[in-house]
Amino acid sequence: TIEGVASAAFATGDTIDVLRPIPQRLDASGASLATISSAIKVNVTSGGSTVATDVHDDQDTPANSVPIPVKLYGVTGDVNITAGDLNVQLSHSSANPDSTRIGDGTETLEINPSGEATTRDGDAITELQAILAKILAAPATEAKQDTNIAGLAAILADLQLKADKTETQPCSIVGVATEAKQDDGITQLTTIAGKDFATQTTLAALNGKFGSIGQKANAASAPVTLSSEQEAIQTAIKTAVEIIDNAISGNEMQVDLVDLGGAATEATLAAQSAKLPASLGQKNKAGSLSVTMASDQESGENVLAFTQILFSSSSVNDAAYTQLLATIGTTAGKKVRIFYAGGEPMYLASGAALSETNIMMIWPGMDAEIDLALLASSRLSLKAVNLSTTINSGNLVINVLG
Repeated sequence: TIEGVASAAFATGDTIDVLRPIPQRLDASGASLATISSAIKVNVTSGGSTVATDVHDDQDTPANSVPIPVKLYGVTGDVNITAGDLNVQLSHSSANPDSTRIGDGTETLEINPSGEATTRDGDAITELQAILAKILAAPATEAKQDTNIAGLAAILADLQLKADKTETQPCSIVGVATEAKQDDGITQLTTIAGKDFATQTTLAALNGKFGSIGQKANAASAPVTLSSEQEAIQTAIKTAVEIIDNAISGNEMQVDLVDLGGAATEATLAAQSAKLPASLGQKNKAGSLSVTMASDQESGENVLAFTQILFSSSSVNDAAYTQLLATIGTTAGKKVRIFYAGGEPMYLASGAALSETNIMMIWPGMDAEIDLALLASSRLSLKAVNLSTTINSGNLVINVLG
C-alpha cells in the first residue's frame, strides 16, 4: 500500500521515518504559543571576513541598524516604493545604458551635442542687462570722448541744417510746430551750434597740464595752497626747528641748565671716575677698592655639633631609629657635612624618639656638604631604607654647621 504511493520502489536497507502531525499550539485566548528561538541573520562581509549578523533596526541610532538586503532581478511593470530616503543608482554604461529625464512634470532639461546642460537664468539676464546699462552710462575714455564730441557736433550740424530748412525732413502733420515756434527753435539750435565744444586739441592741452602720478620736481608739479589750519601747523613746526637750529653750533648743541637739582658737574664726575679702577678684573691692593664687612654680617660658619658612629658597635636597621646626635645645640643649623663609608642607603631624621621625621637620604660612599635647615636643639637619628636590612659595617661622620 505504501509503496504504491511512494516515489520509488522500496529496497533492502531503506529507512522509513513514520511521523505524526503536530497541531499548532494556542493559549486560552487563541494566540499562538510559537516563538522564534533566534533572530534572522544575514551574512555581513567586512575586511574580507564574513560574519552571520542579527538583523537589527536601531531607531535611536540608525547607523547601528543591520537591514535585510533586497535585490530585484528582471522586474517588469511598475514598482511603487514609498520611502523617506531612497538611494537609486542607475547604470549609464555598456551597450544598453539607463537614461533618466530631469524635469518638473511639464518641461525637461535638455543636453546639447557637446554634453552641456542648456539652461536659462532669468535673474542672471536681468543682472547682466543692469551691468550693460551701467557700462553704457559710464563716462568714456579720453579717446572715446573725442569721438563722441565729434559725433555730437556732426549731429548738431545736421539738426541745424534740418532746422533752417536747407534740407527737407518728413514729419507728421499732427502736432507740428508753427512757423514762429520753428524760428525760435532755429535760434536755439544756432546758439547751441555756436558753443565751443571741446576739441581734441583742447583736451590734449588740458591733459598736458597734468603729469603722471608720483613725486615730481617743482617745475612738473601742479601748484596748490594749504588751508589756513595746515599753514598754522607748518609755521609752528618751522619756529620749533629754528629754535633747535639756533641751539646747535657746529657739531655741538648748546644747552642752558636752569636747575641741575644737585647733579654733579663734569669736573666732579671726572674726579669720581678717577677713584674707580681703570678696568674690570683682579687688581693689586693699590688698584682696588677697599670694602669692609657689616658689623652684623657673619664672617663664616661655625661647627655646632659633630659625631661619628661605627656600625659594627651601633648597628642601624629599618625597624627603629638609632640616635646619632641628642641635640645640635642652642643655635639653628644651616648645613651638614657628611662622610659615609658604608654600602646601604639610610634616612637622616630629626625629632624626638618615636616621632622622628625623615629629612634627607644618605647614600653609600657619600662625601658632601648639603644646605639643611635645622631647628635649635634638634635631635638627629638614622634608619635603614631597605626593608629587613641591618647595617653593621662601615662608619659615618657628620658635622652640623651654623
